[in-house]
Amino acid sequence: MIMMYHLKHLRTKFILAIGLPMIVVFTIMAFVEYRYAETAVLQSTKENVEAFVANMAMQINQMCIKNSQIARNNASFYRAFPDALKYAQRYDSAVQVLRSSLTDENPELFGMTVSMIPLPDEPSYAVNCAEDGFVRPDTSPYVHRIPGTQDQIGTTDLVNQGGVYYSIDHWRGLKWYTEPFKTLKSYWSPPYIDDTPGLEDVWMVTCSIPVLIEGRQRAICTVDISLEKIRQLLESIKPPVGYLILLSPDGKMIYNPEFNKPVDLERLKSSECGYGITLSQADMDKLKNITIEKKADHVIMHDVDDYKNVLIAVSQPVSETGWSLIHVISEQDVLKPLVAMFWRQSLLYSIILLTTMVILSVVSSVVTKPLEEIDQATERIIDGDFSVRLHDMASNDEAGRLAKTFNHMLETLKETVDQKAHESAARRTIENDVSRAREIQAKMLPDPKSLAKSDKFDIYALNLPARFVAGDFYDFWMLDNQTLALVVADVCGKGTPAAMFMAMSRTILRGVANARRSPAETLRRMNEILNHSNDQMFVTLFYAQYNIYTGHMVYANGGHLPPIVRHNDGSVEECPLPFGFPVGIIPDARFDQFELDIAPGEGMCIYTDGVSEATAETETGEKMLFGANRIVAVVQREGNVSPETLCKDMARIADSFRKSERQDDITVLAIRRK
Repeated sequence: MIMMYHLKHLRTKFILAIGLPMIVVFTIMAFVEYRYAETAVLQSTKENVEAFVANMAMQINQMCIKNSQIARNNASFYRAFPDALKYAQRYDSAVQVLRSSLTDENPELFGMTVSMIPLPDEPSYAVNCAEDGFVRPDTSPYVHRIPGTQDQIGTTDLVNQGGVYYSIDHWRGLKWYTEPFKTLKSYWSPPYIDDTPGLEDVWMVTCSIPVLIEGRQRAICTVDISLEKIRQLLESIKPPVGYLILLSPDGKMIYNPEFNKPVDLERLKSSECGYGITLSQADMDKLKNITIEKKADHVIMHDVDDYKNVLIAVSQPVSETGWSLIHVISEQDVLKPLVAMFWRQSLLYSIILLTTMVILSVVSSVVTKPLEEIDQATERIIDGDFSVRLHDMASNDEAGRLAKTFNHMLETLKETVDQKAHESAARRTIENDVSRAREIQAKMLPDPKSLAKSDKFDIYALNLPARFVAGDFYDFWMLDNQTLALVVADVCGKGTPAAMFMAMSRTILRGVANARRSPAETLRRMNEILNHSNDQMFVTLFYAQYNIYTGHMVYANGGHLPPIVRHNDGSVEECPLPFGFPVGIIPDARFDQFELDIAPGEGMCIYTDGVSEATAETETGEKMLFGANRIVAVVQREGNVSPETLCKDMARIADSFRKSERQDDITVLAIRRK
């Protein structure tokens, strides 16, 4: 300051008075901005990587869930129709079920099988049962895509391939069979190559679902997912930095960009995609623990030869399979653009400093002008005018950049406001449409009290959707002056598609039903029409024709749950139910029919699986179904109440048992002869 006091030229003093602080400020600013940007870039990159990994893991998880659901659906089919496991028709019926599930909608699904376990009273049990209780399947039809073809499907029996009858020891070595056999739980296998002839080059993983019927294990349903499809999924979206690996619980890299087949995690040390660094065993153990712990996490790893070379591994579990998707990035690669930007900014600051010393007076006016314009523009924005823009801001200094940023902010703000307004209007439209759809659907169902004036019977029904609209429905109407038609149905799935299919099914049933056509013939005709207009959805239903004067009922079953009959002596039992396939799934299905007499004072309760499959969780975390036994107990406990009271109490008790959001539609219909 003393030296500046003795300088003769005010211009020099002014330049030094402003220039020296600017040099200090620019230097500090550059350092602070770099440190801040470094932290922000690393944090932003980490967040982006976490979001990217979570999204990819979710896609893999959804793909695995979607395919494992096919095995669960097949298992549910056999639990619902155990007659399909009878010795005489096992193979052919299984092939039919499996072929219907292997569609083009699941290209990653390579094949599936149903390993059918013989019972002790069957002739094949003795040769398939070992002394320790292990039972080999007596047949295991395997339907699969033929490698190298577009849509050809092959079929073989895994028990007897090419004349080779595999031994019990061979089956003991198949984890996809032995693990669910022992644990009675679903199981995802490690990656492996199938030994089925002709499939020796196909890497796959298998999801196995055990099938228990009346306490006995009757079958194991599986789906095989091609690892090549998983590889194609991961390679379809390249991460902006780093690389991905998919790690299984046994330490195998299911996917690695450098290897075209599963390899041990140890191979990562020497791979090119590992940035050519040497990892310590401790770091390798960290990666293994990620999969063992099955949680989203990130670990820091260092190069053994260069400790400053830091790697970050961000993981996300694939909950369905127990895998972990790991994204590995290098801090050096992430920060390279930032370092280059730092030097560019340093050069820019130097130019600005020199220019400022020369045209300081001009700069002051240039800086003041945009600030005034920004103030004026801000006032217009407060008044709601988003069209304002700052003009003539061609400079590259802070004022110019501020003006450009301000303009960009205004454009973004206007787009956001417009978009929010559009989204709000669209959301209101959708909500109105859905609400209207529910009103229309409710009006399609008959009024539960429409036949309340009858002196021959009492009837009531209710329909409670799991979502806005339901896939369940009930119906009743007079076919003639003495015959009442009764229907309770459950369309596969939920939501809008199920509701549309429900409307179509109800319309078709009403169109084909009449007093001269028996229930069995009615379901056969309905099934024929649905199969001509549908290739994916089906409906289960109970259809009956009830004589209101005699109490005589003739009914047929389309894969539905058995109704509950209450007698005058207080006893309650499930209605004898003929076997029947769901309507719309097998083109040439035939349906049987039964007859039942309902005495005066007796009644019947018909329900859908939204009641019987209401699920509660025990203190130990196990899932528990409401089940048919509880339904029978409710009907027995309710006694001779009105159908309306019985229907409402049944729905209320099922919802109370669940203690959570309703997962499936609930439909209950009750009738009592006066």
